[in-house]
Parts: sequence; structure tokens; C-alpha cells
Amino acid sequence: MSVKPLGPSDIEIELPDFVIETVNAMIKKKYRGGSFSFKSKELIALAKSTGKDGGKDWHKEKWMDFEEVYRKMGWSVKYDQPSYGDSDFDAYYEFTPKKKNG
Repeated sequence: MSVKPLGPSDIEIELPDFVIETVNAMIKKKYRGGSFSFKSKELIALAKSTGKDGGKDWHKEKWMDFEEVYRKMGWSVKYDQPSYGDSDFDAYYEFTPKKKNG
């Protein structure tokens, strides 16, 4: 077989630079040495305030799927959203620095 199936580690998530810039700006704003969180709508509002929102729906474009990119950089990233039909809270990301071994 000359064509090999792809595994999860073969896939690199590609995001526009402005998405990474906006997430980085939010990290700088929120991080104080421990865990922190921010709402999805806060991230999009920050992007719009800087004029770097891409002019498209971030959810439809899958630009909110940046967790794995940041996990590879040493963060534990969790995403929580309300269940279907539930509106008790806003979707949010929680970042925690991963513990270093050794």
C-alpha cells in the first residue's frame, strides 16, 4: 500500500495568525501564575476590538478549536459549554500550566 492512513499526530491544526494572536493576548491579560479562564464571547469581543476578527463566524470557521495547539505548548486546556437547550452559563476555556516533570 503506497498511501498510508493518517493518525491524529499527523494532523496539524491550521488557524489564521489573528486567532493565535488573539488567544495569546487573552493569555497575557488573564495569566497570573496559575489557572485562569475566559469565555468564548470574551475572546471574540477582544478580536473585534482590535479589528482582527476575520469578519467571519469563528464557530462556523472552527477557529475556536485551538485547544490542541496550546496543549502542545505546555497548557492543560479544558473547554466547557452548556448542554443543548441549556443557557445557564456561557461557554468558556480554562487554561492551567502543565506541571513539569523532574
